Amino acid sequence: CGSSPNVGLKVEGEGVRYFRQHSTLVDAGDMNWVAASGAEGITRITIPLNNPEAREYTLKLVFSEADADVGPSERVFSMSVQGKTRISDLDILAEANHRNHVLIKEVPNVSAAGELTIEIISSKGTPVLCGLELVAAPE
Repeated sequence: CGSSPNVGLKVEGEGVRYFRQHSTLVDAGDMNWVAASGAEGITRITIPLNNPEAREYTLKLVFSEADADVGPSERVFSMSVQGKTRISDLDILAEANHRNHVLIKEVPNVSAAGELTIEIISSKGTPVLCGLELVAAPE
């Protein structure tokens, strides 16, 4: 197996807070281990890419509402990828139907060269993100 590669991911935000819980507490499928941990308060993620020319990607974002003190409509945010709004007014708890349930959002057709930037804009409460996967389209 070995260690994970250092991809140089840059996470920004004021007061970013990381959390984790056991994956058996998270409901739904094979992504529960991803949704069992995450970060609150991220405002920007920058991912360096190994391609100087534009290439198409699919971005998968993993969410779960683990905070028992957050109710429906109390954590709402939007996300832009490469400067374009791709997810609007996301309310994890409302979409997932209950706490500790995995919610995956797929953002197809993302064109990027050099780096990929994700911005998270809060409408209400503190945004949360559990994981992301960036997959390059076949050449």
